[in-house]
Amino acid sequence: MSRILLFQVFFISILLLLILFEFIIYKRWSKRIVQDKYKKIFSWVYWFIAISSKLGLILFLFSRNRFYIEIQGFLKPIYYFLLSWNYAFFFGFLFWIICFIFLYILYYIFSKINPSSEKQNSSSISRKAFLTTSAAIILDSTPFLAAGMNFSGMYLGSKDFVVFSKKIKIDGLPSAFSGFRIVQISDIHIGSLINEAYLKPTLEMILSLKPDIIVVTGDILDNSRLYLSTVGWYFRKLNEIAPVYAILGNHDHIDSPLFLIKTLQQTNSNILVNQYSEIKRGKYSLNIIGLDYPIKHFETKKTRSQFTEEYFESVYKNLIKKDQINIVMNHHPAEFEILKKKPIHLVLAGHTHGGQIMLSENRESSLSLASNFLKYYVDLYTENGVHLYVNRGLGHWFPLRINCPPEITLLELY
Repeated sequence: MSRILLFQVFFISILLLLILFEFIIYKRWSKRIVQDKYKKIFSWVYWFIAISSKLGLILFLFSRNRFYIEIQGFLKPIYYFLLSWNYAFFFGFLFWIICFIFLYILYYIFSKINPSSEKQNSSSISRKAFLTTSAAIILDSTPFLAAGMNFSGMYLGSKDFVVFSKKIKIDGLPSAFSGFRIVQISDIHIGSLINEAYLKPTLEMILSLKPDIIVVTGDILDNSRLYLSTVGWYFRKLNEIAPVYAILGNHDHIDSPLFLIKTLQQTNSNILVNQYSEIKRGKYSLNIIGLDYPIKHFETKKTRSQFTEEYFESVYKNLIKKDQINIVMNHHPAEFEILKKKPIHLVLAGHTHGGQIMLSENRESSLSLASNFLKYYVDLYTENGVHLYVNRGLGHWFPLRINCPPEITLLELY
Protein backbone atom coordinates (compact mmCIF):
# COMPACT_ATOMS: atom_id res chain seq x y z
CA MET A 1 0.00 0.00 0.00
CA SER A 2 2.81 2.41 0.85
CA ARG A 3 4.41 1.74 -2.57
CA ILE A 4 1.14 2.68 -4.30
CA LEU A 5 0.89 5.86 -2.21
CA LEU A 6 4.51 6.73 -3.04
CA PHE A 7 3.80 6.22 -6.72
CA GLN A 8 0.75 8.49 -6.54
CA VAL A 9 2.73 11.25 -4.80
CA PHE A 10 5.44 10.96 -7.45
CA PHE A 11 2.80 11.01 -10.18
CA ILE A 12 1.16 14.17 -8.80
CA SER A 13 4.58 15.86 -8.50
CA ILE A 14 5.28 15.12 -12.16
CA LEU A 15 1.81 16.39 -13.04
CA LEU A 16 2.42 19.71 -11.26
CA LEU A 17 5.80 20.03 -12.98
CA LEU A 18 4.16 19.47 -16.36
CA ILE A 19 1.53 22.11 -15.64
CA LEU A 20 4.26 24.57 -14.63
CA PHE A 21 6.13 23.93 -17.88
CA GLU A 22 2.93 24.32 -19.89
CA PHE A 23 2.27 27.63 -18.14
CA ILE A 24 5.80 28.87 -18.99
CA ILE A 25 5.39 27.94 -22.66
CA TYR A 26 1.93 29.52 -22.72
CA LYS A 27 3.19 32.83 -21.29
CA ARG A 28 6.09 32.94 -23.74
CA TRP A 29 3.85 32.32 -26.76
CA SER A 30 1.03 34.60 -25.65
CA LYS A 31 3.48 37.54 -25.53
CA ARG A 32 4.19 37.02 -29.22
CA ILE A 33 0.53 37.27 -30.21
CA VAL A 34 -0.35 40.93 -30.62
CA GLN A 35 -4.03 40.83 -31.56
CA ASP A 36 -6.41 40.07 -28.69
CA LYS A 37 -8.70 38.01 -30.94
CA TYR A 38 -5.98 35.49 -31.76
CA LYS A 39 -4.67 35.54 -28.21
CA LYS A 40 -8.09 34.41 -26.93
CA ILE A 41 -8.32 31.62 -29.51
CA PHE A 42 -4.81 30.45 -28.65
CA SER A 43 -5.61 30.51 -24.92
CA TRP A 44 -8.82 28.50 -25.27
CA VAL A 45 -7.30 25.85 -27.55
CA TYR A 46 -4.04 25.56 -25.59
CA TRP A 47 -5.62 25.15 -22.16
CA PHE A 48 -8.40 22.90 -23.42
CA ILE A 49 -5.78 20.45 -24.72
CA ALA A 50 -3.54 20.85 -21.67
CA ILE A 51 -6.33 20.33 -19.12
CA SER A 52 -7.91 17.47 -21.09
CA SER A 53 -4.59 15.65 -21.25
CA LYS A 54 -4.03 16.03 -17.51
CA LEU A 55 -7.55 14.82 -16.70
CA GLY A 56 -6.79 11.75 -18.79
CA LEU A 57 -3.68 11.04 -16.73
CA ILE A 58 -5.56 11.51 -13.46
CA LEU A 59 -8.33 9.21 -14.70
CA PHE A 60 -5.75 6.56 -15.56
CA LEU A 61 -4.12 6.77 -12.13
CA PHE A 62 -7.17 6.79 -9.87
CA SER A 63 -9.70 4.74 -11.83
CA ARG A 64 -7.56 1.65 -12.43
CA ASN A 65 -9.51 -1.57 -11.75
CA ARG A 66 -12.81 0.30 -11.38
CA PHE A 67 -14.16 0.05 -14.92
CA TYR A 68 -13.32 -1.57 -18.22
CA ILE A 69 -12.18 0.78 -21.01
CA GLU A 70 -11.60 -0.23 -24.61
CA ILE A 71 -10.47 2.69 -26.74
CA GLN A 72 -11.85 2.30 -30.25
CA GLY A 73 -13.16 4.33 -33.18
CA PHE A 74 -12.94 8.12 -33.02
CA LEU A 75 -11.74 7.98 -29.39
CA LYS A 76 -8.43 6.41 -30.40
CA PRO A 77 -6.93 9.42 -32.28
CA ILE A 78 -8.14 11.73 -29.49
CA TYR A 79 -6.49 9.51 -26.89
CA TYR A 80 -3.31 9.29 -28.97
CA PHE A 81 -3.18 13.06 -29.39
CA LEU A 82 -3.60 13.77 -25.67
CA LEU A 83 -1.02 11.10 -24.87
CA SER A 84 1.36 12.65 -27.41
CA TRP A 85 0.93 16.05 -25.80
CA ASN A 86 1.74 14.75 -22.31
CA TYR A 87 4.80 12.82 -23.43
CA ALA A 88 6.09 15.70 -25.54
CA PHE A 89 5.94 18.12 -22.61
CA PHE A 90 7.28 15.53 -20.18
CA PHE A 91 10.36 14.65 -22.23
CA GLY A 92 10.69 18.20 -23.60
CA PHE A 93 10.96 19.83 -20.19
CA LEU A 94 14.55 18.83 -19.41
CA PHE A 95 15.63 19.44 -23.02
CA TRP A 96 14.07 22.92 -22.95
CA ILE A 97 15.73 23.84 -19.64
CA ILE A 98 19.17 22.67 -20.81
CA CYS A 99 18.91 24.49 -24.14
CA PHE A 100 17.59 27.66 -22.51
CA ILE A 101 20.49 27.74 -20.02
CA PHE A 102 22.98 27.00 -22.82
CA LEU A 103 21.63 29.81 -25.01
CA TYR A 104 21.64 32.23 -22.08
CA ILE A 105 25.30 31.39 -21.34
CA LEU A 106 26.22 31.92 -24.99
CA TYR A 107 24.37 35.24 -25.03
CA TYR A 108 26.17 36.32 -21.85
CA ILE A 109 29.60 35.33 -23.21
CA PHE A 110 29.13 37.13 -26.53
CA SER A 111 27.78 40.17 -24.72
CA LYS A 112 31.02 40.31 -22.70
CA ILE A 113 33.18 39.84 -25.79
CA ASN A 114 31.28 42.52 -27.69
CA PRO A 115 29.52 44.57 -25.00
CA SER A 116 26.57 46.71 -25.97
CA SER A 117 27.30 50.39 -26.07
CA GLU A 118 25.92 53.59 -27.41
CA LYS A 119 28.42 53.35 -30.27
CA GLN A 120 26.75 50.17 -31.48
CA ASN A 121 24.64 51.02 -34.53
CA SER A 122 20.99 50.13 -34.87
CA SER A 123 21.58 47.43 -37.50
CA SER A 124 23.79 45.34 -35.19
CA ILE A 125 21.19 45.63 -32.43
CA SER A 126 18.51 44.43 -34.87
CA ARG A 127 20.68 41.52 -35.92
CA LYS A 128 21.20 40.44 -32.31
CA ALA A 129 17.50 40.80 -31.57
CA PHE A 130 16.61 38.76 -34.65
CA LEU A 131 18.95 35.90 -33.72
CA THR A 132 17.81 35.90 -30.10
CA THR A 133 14.13 35.92 -31.03
CA SER A 134 14.58 33.20 -33.67
CA ALA A 135 16.39 30.92 -31.21
CA ALA A 136 13.67 31.48 -28.60
CA ILE A 137 10.87 30.70 -31.08
CA ILE A 138 12.58 27.49 -32.22
CA LEU A 139 13.16 26.42 -28.62
CA ASP A 140 9.60 27.22 -27.53
CA SER A 141 8.25 25.26 -30.51
CA THR A 142 9.89 21.98 -29.47
CA PRO A 143 7.01 20.65 -27.30
CA PHE A 144 4.51 21.18 -30.14
CA LEU A 145 6.84 19.67 -32.75
CA ALA A 146 7.50 16.68 -30.47
CA ALA A 147 3.76 16.18 -29.93
CA GLY A 148 3.20 16.19 -33.69
CA MET A 149 6.03 13.70 -34.24
CA ASN A 150 4.66 11.44 -31.49
CA PHE A 151 1.17 11.53 -32.93
CA SER A 152 2.31 10.72 -36.47
CA GLY A 153 4.67 8.03 -35.21
CA MET A 154 1.80 6.23 -33.52
CA TYR A 155 0.17 5.70 -36.90
CA LEU A 156 3.27 5.31 -39.06
CA GLY A 157 5.20 2.81 -36.97
CA SER A 158 2.96 1.01 -34.49
CA LYS A 159 0.71 -1.36 -36.39
CA ASP A 160 2.64 -3.68 -38.71
CA PHE A 161 3.82 -6.89 -37.05
CA VAL A 162 7.14 -8.24 -38.29
CA VAL A 163 8.57 -11.76 -37.96
CA PHE A 164 12.27 -11.85 -37.06
CA SER A 165 13.86 -15.25 -37.70
CA LYS A 166 17.11 -16.45 -36.14
CA LYS A 167 18.97 -19.75 -36.22
CA ILE A 168 20.59 -20.42 -32.85
CA LYS A 169 23.54 -22.79 -32.60
CA ILE A 170 23.41 -24.71 -29.32
CA ASP A 171 26.52 -26.68 -28.42
CA GLY A 172 25.63 -30.24 -27.48
CA LEU A 173 22.08 -30.00 -28.79
CA PRO A 174 20.65 -33.54 -29.16
CA SER A 175 19.88 -34.45 -32.76
CA ALA A 176 16.25 -34.98 -31.76
CA PHE A 177 15.97 -31.21 -31.16
CA SER A 178 17.77 -30.12 -34.32
CA GLY A 179 15.38 -27.76 -36.10
CA PHE A 180 13.31 -27.25 -32.92
CA ARG A 181 11.16 -24.15 -33.56
CA ILE A 182 10.43 -21.66 -30.78
CA VAL A 183 8.11 -18.72 -31.36
CA GLN A 184 8.71 -15.96 -28.83
CA ILE A 185 6.34 -13.10 -28.12
CA SER A 186 6.72 -10.62 -25.30
CA ASP A 187 5.30 -7.46 -23.74
CA ILE A 188 1.78 -7.86 -25.10
CA HIS A 189 0.41 -5.27 -22.64
CA ILE A 190 -3.21 -6.34 -23.00
CA GLY A 191 -5.36 -3.40 -21.91
CA SER A 192 -7.39 -0.50 -23.21
CA LEU A 193 -5.37 -0.26 -26.45
CA ILE A 194 -4.27 -3.87 -26.96
CA ASN A 195 -7.47 -5.85 -27.52
CA GLU A 196 -8.79 -8.76 -29.59
CA ALA A 197 -8.90 -6.69 -32.78
CA TYR A 198 -5.21 -5.77 -32.34
CA LEU A 199 -4.10 -9.33 -31.51
CA LYS A 200 -6.18 -11.34 -33.98
CA PRO A 201 -3.77 -10.93 -36.97
CA THR A 202 -0.88 -12.30 -34.89
CA LEU A 203 -2.57 -15.69 -34.48
CA GLU A 204 -2.49 -16.45 -38.20
CA MET A 205 1.12 -15.27 -38.41
CA ILE A 206 2.20 -17.50 -35.51
CA LEU A 207 0.30 -20.48 -36.96
CA SER A 208 2.14 -20.08 -40.29
CA LEU A 209 5.51 -20.38 -38.49
CA LYS A 210 4.66 -23.95 -37.35
CA PRO A 211 6.22 -23.63 -33.89
CA ASP A 212 6.99 -26.57 -31.63
CA ILE A 213 6.41 -24.32 -28.61
CA ILE A 214 5.39 -20.69 -27.97
CA VAL A 215 7.12 -18.72 -25.20
CA VAL A 216 5.79 -15.48 -23.73
CA THR A 217 8.41 -13.52 -21.81
CA GLY A 218 6.33 -11.29 -19.56
CA ASP A 219 4.19 -8.15 -19.42
CA ILE A 220 1.10 -9.99 -20.59
CA LEU A 221 -1.23 -7.45 -18.99
CA ASP A 222 -0.66 -3.72 -19.12
CA ASN A 223 -1.78 -2.86 -15.59
CA SER A 224 -5.29 -4.12 -14.80
CA ARG A 225 -6.95 -7.49 -14.25
CA LEU A 226 -10.12 -6.12 -15.85
CA TYR A 227 -8.71 -7.31 -19.18
CA LEU A 228 -8.21 -10.94 -18.14
CA SER A 229 -11.02 -12.06 -20.46
CA THR A 230 -8.88 -10.93 -23.41
CA VAL A 231 -5.89 -12.74 -21.91
CA GLY A 232 -7.95 -15.92 -21.65
CA TRP A 233 -9.19 -15.64 -25.24
CA TYR A 234 -5.72 -15.01 -26.67
CA PHE A 235 -3.90 -17.73 -24.75
CA ARG A 236 -6.55 -20.32 -25.56
CA LYS A 237 -6.00 -19.51 -29.24
CA LEU A 238 -2.22 -19.74 -28.82
CA ASN A 239 -2.49 -23.14 -27.14
CA GLU A 240 -4.45 -24.41 -30.14
CA ILE A 241 -1.32 -23.71 -32.21
CA ALA A 242 1.38 -25.09 -29.87
CA PRO A 243 2.10 -25.57 -26.14
CA VAL A 244 2.56 -22.19 -24.44
CA TYR A 245 5.14 -21.38 -21.76
CA ALA A 246 4.90 -18.00 -20.03
CA ILE A 247 6.48 -15.90 -17.28
CA LEU A 248 5.45 -12.71 -15.51
CA GLY A 249 6.89 -9.25 -16.16
CA ASN A 250 6.90 -6.12 -14.04
CA HIS A 251 3.52 -4.93 -15.40
CA ASP A 252 1.95 -8.27 -14.49
CA HIS A 253 2.70 -7.56 -10.84
CA ILE A 254 0.86 -4.22 -10.76
CA ASP A 255 -2.58 -5.68 -10.14
CA SER A 256 -2.23 -8.89 -8.07
CA PRO A 257 -0.58 -11.48 -10.36
CA LEU A 258 -2.54 -14.36 -8.79
CA PHE A 259 -5.55 -13.52 -10.96
CA LEU A 260 -3.40 -13.61 -14.10
CA ILE A 261 -1.74 -16.89 -13.10
CA LYS A 262 -5.14 -18.50 -12.52
CA THR A 263 -6.42 -17.29 -15.90
CA LEU A 264 -3.35 -18.64 -17.70
CA GLN A 265 -3.66 -22.00 -15.95
CA GLN A 266 -7.29 -22.23 -17.10
CA THR A 267 -6.09 -21.92 -20.72
CA ASN A 268 -3.71 -24.89 -20.20
CA SER A 269 -0.70 -22.58 -20.54
CA ASN A 270 2.45 -23.47 -18.61
CA ILE A 271 2.98 -20.46 -16.35
CA LEU A 272 6.45 -20.82 -14.83
CA VAL A 273 7.05 -18.81 -11.65
CA ASN A 274 10.57 -19.87 -10.66
CA GLN A 275 9.79 -23.30 -12.07
CA TYR A 276 10.81 -25.42 -15.00
CA SER A 277 9.24 -27.76 -17.50
CA GLU A 278 10.96 -30.65 -19.25
CA ILE A 279 10.27 -31.07 -22.97
CA LYS A 280 10.93 -34.60 -24.19
CA ARG A 281 11.66 -36.04 -27.61
CA GLY A 282 12.25 -39.76 -27.39
CA LYS A 283 14.99 -40.40 -24.85
CA TYR A 284 16.21 -36.81 -25.06
CA SER A 285 14.87 -33.71 -23.31
CA LEU A 286 15.58 -30.06 -22.61
CA ASN A 287 14.54 -27.74 -19.80
CA ILE A 288 12.45 -24.59 -20.13
CA ILE A 289 13.11 -22.51 -17.01
CA GLY A 290 10.86 -19.56 -16.14
CA LEU A 291 12.07 -16.90 -13.68
CA ASP A 292 9.70 -14.48 -11.97
CA TYR A 293 10.18 -10.73 -12.15
CA PRO A 294 11.72 -9.79 -8.76
CA ILE A 295 9.24 -7.09 -7.79
CA LYS A 296 10.37 -7.47 -4.17
CA HIS A 297 13.63 -5.67 -4.91
CA PHE A 298 11.71 -2.38 -4.62
CA GLU A 299 11.03 -3.11 -0.95
CA THR A 300 14.42 -4.51 0.10
CA LYS A 301 18.10 -3.67 -0.07
CA LYS A 302 18.66 -6.52 -2.53
CA THR A 303 19.12 -5.69 -6.18
CA ARG A 304 17.03 -7.16 -8.96
CA SER A 305 20.07 -9.15 -10.11
CA GLN A 306 20.54 -10.70 -6.68
CA PHE A 307 16.94 -11.87 -6.66
CA THR A 308 17.26 -13.24 -10.20
CA GLU A 309 20.35 -15.22 -9.24
CA GLU A 310 18.56 -16.65 -6.20
CA TYR A 311 15.54 -17.53 -8.34
CA PHE A 312 17.68 -19.37 -10.87
CA GLU A 313 19.61 -21.29 -8.22
CA SER A 314 16.36 -22.34 -6.52
CA VAL A 315 15.13 -23.83 -9.81
CA TYR A 316 18.46 -25.28 -10.91
CA LYS A 317 18.98 -27.29 -7.73
CA ASN A 318 15.67 -29.07 -8.39
CA LEU A 319 16.41 -30.01 -12.01
CA ILE A 320 16.21 -33.75 -12.60
CA LYS A 321 18.84 -33.54 -15.35
CA LYS A 322 21.27 -30.69 -14.77
CA ASP A 323 23.57 -31.55 -17.67
CA GLN A 324 21.02 -31.08 -20.47
CA ILE A 325 20.07 -28.03 -22.53
CA ASN A 326 18.70 -25.22 -20.36
CA ILE A 327 16.60 -22.44 -21.92
CA VAL A 328 15.73 -19.61 -19.51
CA MET A 329 12.88 -17.12 -19.81
CA ASN A 330 13.68 -13.96 -17.86
CA HIS A 331 11.77 -10.75 -18.47
CA HIS A 332 14.52 -8.16 -17.99
CA PRO A 333 17.54 -8.61 -20.30
CA ALA A 334 19.94 -6.75 -17.97
CA GLU A 335 20.18 -9.91 -15.84
CA PHE A 336 22.07 -11.57 -18.68
CA GLU A 337 25.16 -10.27 -16.88
CA ILE A 338 24.37 -12.83 -14.15
CA LEU A 339 22.77 -15.57 -16.22
CA LYS A 340 25.56 -15.83 -18.82
CA LYS A 341 27.79 -17.21 -16.04
CA LYS A 342 25.35 -20.00 -15.25
CA PRO A 343 24.89 -23.43 -16.92
CA ILE A 344 22.49 -21.94 -19.47
CA HIS A 345 22.46 -22.16 -23.26
CA LEU A 346 19.80 -19.63 -24.26
CA VAL A 347 18.08 -16.73 -22.44
CA LEU A 348 14.85 -15.23 -23.81
CA ALA A 349 13.86 -11.74 -22.62
CA GLY A 350 11.76 -8.71 -23.46
CA HIS A 351 10.91 -5.63 -21.35
CA THR A 352 12.74 -2.99 -23.45
CA HIS A 353 10.47 -3.00 -26.53
CA GLY A 354 13.70 -2.44 -28.44
CA GLY A 355 13.52 1.14 -27.22
CA GLN A 356 10.58 1.61 -29.65
CA ILE A 357 12.58 4.33 -31.44
CA MET A 358 15.60 3.30 -33.52
CA LEU A 359 16.85 6.08 -35.77
CA SER A 360 19.81 3.96 -36.87
CA GLU A 361 20.12 0.39 -38.14
CA ASN A 362 23.15 0.06 -35.86
CA ARG A 363 21.87 -0.93 -32.42
CA GLU A 364 25.06 0.43 -30.82
CA SER A 365 24.45 3.91 -32.24
CA SER A 366 23.33 6.64 -29.87
CA LEU A 367 20.54 7.30 -32.41
CA SER A 368 19.03 4.01 -31.25
CA LEU A 369 17.79 5.63 -28.07
CA ALA A 370 17.84 2.61 -25.76
CA SER A 371 21.55 2.05 -26.46
CA ASN A 372 22.31 5.14 -24.38
CA PHE A 373 20.91 3.46 -21.28
CA LEU A 374 20.92 -0.32 -21.82
CA LYS A 375 23.62 -2.80 -22.78
CA TYR A 376 21.15 -5.46 -23.92
CA TYR A 377 17.93 -4.21 -25.44
CA VAL A 378 17.20 -5.74 -28.84
CA ASP A 379 17.90 -8.80 -31.01
CA LEU A 380 20.58 -11.47 -30.49
CA TYR A 381 23.64 -11.32 -28.22
CA THR A 382 26.17 -14.08 -27.58
CA GLU A 383 28.63 -13.90 -24.69
CA ASN A 384 30.53 -16.57 -22.81
CA GLY A 385 28.99 -19.17 -25.13
CA VAL A 386 25.47 -18.24 -23.98
CA HIS A 387 22.86 -16.67 -26.28
CA LEU A 388 20.40 -13.93 -25.35
CA TYR A 389 17.49 -12.88 -27.52
CA VAL A 390 15.62 -9.68 -26.62
CA ASN A 391 12.20 -9.40 -28.25
CA ARG A 392 10.94 -5.96 -29.41
CA GLY A 393 7.52 -6.59 -27.89
CA LEU A 394 4.18 -7.40 -29.46
CA GLY A 395 2.25 -4.55 -27.86
CA HIS A 396 3.07 -1.32 -26.08
CA TRP A 397 2.16 0.92 -23.17
CA PHE A 398 2.85 3.98 -25.33
CA PRO A 399 1.97 3.57 -29.04
CA LEU A 400 4.98 5.19 -30.68
CA ARG A 401 7.37 3.03 -32.68
CA ILE A 402 9.88 4.27 -35.23
CA ASN A 403 11.90 1.67 -37.15
CA CYS A 404 11.18 -0.78 -34.32
CA PRO A 405 8.01 -2.71 -35.24
CA PRO A 406 6.00 -5.05 -33.00
CA GLU A 407 7.77 -8.38 -33.16
CA ILE A 408 7.06 -12.08 -33.44
CA THR A 409 10.30 -14.04 -33.16
CA LEU A 410 11.04 -17.42 -34.71
CA LEU A 411 14.08 -19.14 -33.19
CA GLU A 412 15.27 -22.35 -34.77
CA LEU A 413 17.76 -24.45 -32.80
CA TYR A 414 20.51 -26.45 -34.46
